[in-house]
Amino acid sequence: MPLCFIIKIISGCIRLKIGKKELLITIGILFLLFFLLLFKIAGLRFILGFLVIFIVPVYLILDIFKFDPLERSIYSFFLGIGVVPTLVYYLGLIISFRIAIAVVFVTLIAVWFILRRCPIKLSSKP
Repeated sequence: MPLCFIIKIISGCIRLKIGKKELLITIGILFLLFFLLLFKIAGLRFILGFLVIFIVPVYLILDIFKFDPLERSIYSFFLGIGVVPTLVYYLGLIISFRIAIAVVFVTLIAVWFILRRCPIKLSSKP
């Protein structure tokens, strides 16, 4: 019974259309303040670094494919967790891991820039 209740709550939350940017900004600031107060400056650095390195490049790349903002956010979170560490790991076997992180970040931003400059025509017909 509790599982059904949780599923109903989640499905109800997904149907909500949050159109107010102020609410999302407030939630983001509260989230950052939570990590700042709980883990001090290291927590804030971790969250901001995680967002910038893992989520933002993939979010920008997915923007080209015209997903809804919620879909784009969720896909960018999971794709970022899967793709970025894999690329960093294999590149880190060749060069330093700090340099590998920077190279992967710049490469993903370059992919976004190239895809934005040369749009891909997506059609449903083969």
